[in-house]
Amino acid sequence: MAPGATIAATSLHAATGSARPLTDTGLLRRVAVHVLGPLLLGGAVYLLWRTPEPGFVNALRPLGVGRLVDGLRQAAAPLGPYLPAWLLVNLPDGLWTYTLTALVAIIWRRGPARVRRAWLGGVLVFALAFELGQLLRLVPGSFDPVDLCVIGAAWAVALSTLGRERSRGP
Repeated sequence: MAPGATIAATSLHAATGSARPLTDTGLLRRVAVHVLGPLLLGGAVYLLWRTPEPGFVNALRPLGVGRLVDGLRQAAAPLGPYLPAWLLVNLPDGLWTYTLTALVAIIWRRGPARVRRAWLGGVLVFALAFELGQLLRLVPGSFDPVDLCVIGAAWAVALSTLGRERSRGP
């Protein structure tokens, strides 16, 4: 681990009252499964099948990966007609919400219960506000009322999956 990462890990460890350091293999496995996995899956759906190309795909082009993106999209295109609409439209929102909820739950897993609940509640408020912001045209994107349900369900699934670890304090 790089020296700066050790300082950051130690600081976060102290701030959250974590009983174990962030280099714990169980913790790293949780981050891989509950944060990186869903993030990559949601990103893959956007990258491979969403049209028009999402903004983050266009942001990758100046980095010289345009041909790679085009090749991946072309290779995945034959699967597109067989994928259900909810997978292409609603699943990514659920995965982003799950990812952020899981990350916050992991970071605050041993922190004071009141603080942990506030952060986790904040994730739900943020995700719902972002979707409602699309309705009001305050943020880019297309409002979908189904996304509100998907966001709530993803948040609840992340909490039920990662909520088994006890917090300390009130």
